Formats: sequence, C-alpha cells, structure tokens
Amino acid sequence: MYRANRIRPWEAGINLDALLYFLTGMEPDAPRQRMTLTPRLPTGIYSPIQWDRMTVRHLPLGPGAVDLSVVDRPSGDLRTRTYSLQSRSPQDIQVTLRVLIPWAEIRT
Repeated sequence: MYRANRIRPWEAGINLDALLYFLTGMEPDAPRQRMTLTPRLPTGIYSPIQWDRMTVRHLPLGPGAVDLSVVDRPSGDLRTRTYSLQSRSPQDIQVTLRVLIPWAEIRT
C-alpha cells in the first residue's frame, strides 16, 4: 500500500533548488553568459541560526561556474559585509550582484 508521506528521491531536487535560490538569489542567463546574484545570510528574528558567513562553490553558468562568498563582521555598533566572486569560466561572463542591506535605517 502506498502512503501519502513516503519519500520520493526525485522531489529532493525541488527543495534543494529552493534553498539555493533563497541563499544566492541566482538567476542564470547561460546563452548570454550572464548571471544575477542576490545573496542572503539568514539572520534576525526569522532565523534561529545567526549566519556570519557563507561560501557557495561551482554555481553553474554555461561551460563554467562562479564561486560566491559572503562574510559578515560586527564592528562595534556597525556591521561590515564583504562579497567575493570568483569566475571559473573559460569565457568572459557578466555577473550582476544585487545587495540587500539588512539593519539599514533610512531617515527622511
């Protein structure tokens, strides 16, 4: 008898894709050799874990790949976030990095 909560190995890819998109915001455009990244570090009241760094290697784009690293460092009352990208592509590629600014305060 089949149960509704059985494990289906092919469905794990859906969850992995969602996780990868949440963390990297990766939007590849392989025919044009372009990629847009909007990385996020899970922090704050919505995450039980405070992430201070993340490295994702071999994000695929055409025949090559890109490595992404994000490091968050507290410095007194301020935080410094550093983004690093490294291309592993044999061709020139264009990467657009969109930056979310957590803890930012906008004053008018």
